[in-house]
Amino acid sequence: MSAKFRVSIATDVMPAIEAWRDWFVSSVGEAKYRRAAGWAVDEVAKHAVLGIRNEFHKYLKS
Repeated sequence: MSAKFRVSIATDVMPAIEAWRDWFVSSVGEAKYRRAAGWAVDEVAKHAVLGIRNEFHKYLKS
């Protein structure tokens, strides 16, 4: 019998993310933080789209 491992993003991970964000903002300022966050979101979206494009042909009917 296997044990279930549950992770709650809000309670388990968010405090660490918020602490890092607060440190980053206090080090470089809000404007650089916003640019870095925007860049990160853009990169994730770009890689997701490229991955979808690379695999899409497998699901098209001949």
